Amino acid sequence: AILYELTTGRRPFRGESAMETIQLVLTREPQRPRAIEPRIPRDLETIGLKCLEKDPRKRYATAPELAADLRAFLAG
Repeated sequence: AILYELTTGRRPFRGESAMETIQLVLTREPQRPRAIEPRIPRDLETIGLKCLEKDPRKRYATAPELAADLRAFLAG
């Protein structure tokens, strides 16, 4: 969620209350970051969306895995 907000300037889920936000997290997909900010590189968008996957098996299993992809992105 932090990476999403850093790249788009918005939180991925914005409810009127904490309970509404939790409901959105559980039931909705976030808007694609490039739809908000087209200058976001496609690979960075992919990394950010993988972090927000609903299915834990589709997310990064560890912080070092995420860090490796971010380093690879930065290296080109």
